[in-house]
Amino acid sequence: MFDAHLHGPIAALGSLPDRFSGMVASSGPDDWNHCITEPMPRGFIPMFGLLPQEYYTYDLPTVLQSIIPAMHRLLQEHPGSGIGEIGLDARFTRSTPMEMQKTICLELIDLARQHKVPVAFHAAACDGTMVALIRQNHPDVPMIWHGFLGSPETAKILHDLGCIVSIGPSVWRPKTKLQQKLRQLEVPFFLETDYPWHYRLPGEDLLSYPETLVRHYERCAIALSLTIEQLETQCDGIAKVFTNFTTHR
Repeated sequence: MFDAHLHGPIAALGSLPDRFSGMVASSGPDDWNHCITEPMPRGFIPMFGLLPQEYYTYDLPTVLQSIIPAMHRLLQEHPGSGIGEIGLDARFTRSTPMEMQKTICLELIDLARQHKVPVAFHAAACDGTMVALIRQNHPDVPMIWHGFLGSPETAKILHDLGCIVSIGPSVWRPKTKLQQKLRQLEVPFFLETDYPWHYRLPGEDLLSYPETLVRHYERCAIALSLTIEQLETQCDGIAKVFTNFTTHR
């Protein structure tokens, strides 16, 4: 059961059944430590990320000459890791102008190319800008779009650009359009929890990590008229290709 996007540290990771696997994301330097020190069970990939809200106190030269080289060293020291989450966020353009965000995102895509590692994108209130950046840059590394809530048509555009959409519990928010259009998705997709920052339905109990992932798969399976086993097999099959390793080994 593959989770395309979760955050650490999660104590339960060490005791999960072998069928669980995923990509453990981070947002910036203060968040990288758990990817280094937390034991990663077989099938889980540590991801080193850098979001706009994490570098707003730095100028562009500092990010390019200090922070990104630090990520380069981490990728060298931790084979099998990836980059994510990275991307664009229109909510932080007053502190980190969009042009600066684009420059840094492109540098990080180049870093992923250099190391031949997967990358997880974050886009908030700027989907069109992020799609244009991917289209113009033609990344040739495995890509996912974390927390996707766009249309089936946008999912198809991203698929054609080599980027797989990943759908989290936010799809169950009331009046979320994608919730009613899940069956219209004609391209491969991942499921994710974004744990522990995931959306919970009003009044819903706080679940453990494995309960959160299973519940999300159950809801999606019902919406797609699949069994949970069918959906799990589908997502695991995509993950094997995406990550270039067997998730159940």
